[in-house]
Amino acid sequence: MGPSRLWLRTVEQFRVRIPAEAAEVVPWLKATAGFQTEAVGFLGPHGQFMISNELPGATTVAAIQQTLARTEMLPVEAASTWAKFARFTAMSWPVNFSFEKTGRFAFGFPEDPRELEILSPTGRVAVYAVNRVLEVWKMDAWFTHVRTAAEDITQVIATAEAELRSRG
Repeated sequence: MGPSRLWLRTVEQFRVRIPAEAAEVVPWLKATAGFQTEAVGFLGPHGQFMISNELPGATTVAAIQQTLARTEMLPVEAASTWAKFARFTAMSWPVNFSFEKTGRFAFGFPEDPRELEILSPTGRVAVYAVNRVLEVWKMDAWFTHVRTAAEDITQVIATAEAELRSRG
């Protein structure tokens, strides 16, 4: 198996369950009795709901908080990049995980992302895991996203290889 996993799941009472093997891919998940943790969910670049153990740019969040404690935001700063980032962070929500006696992880969908239609409150979803991140996709959006990659897979592979080389 590769460095990522995909599970197609049914949403049950705003919750999803994924197998214990998720801990093999997502290191902050622990497949042990009684395990519970709070992660953070946020909007991903393709409209998916991303979940990680920390919000991207945590140090920048702290810097924004510090500067606003010293100096109030001016209306002209609404167009600034830091204000744009602050809006992004406002669209983040706690996501609670637990490891159940059935040997699966369970996590709930926060109310706001359901209301914003980022997450489906019912039906089927695709849960994609890679490294420290879980992504929850609406099924049609997942299929479209992957199909688009498949249409030009040679170019996607070449670009991915170049990006990985630049990562070091």
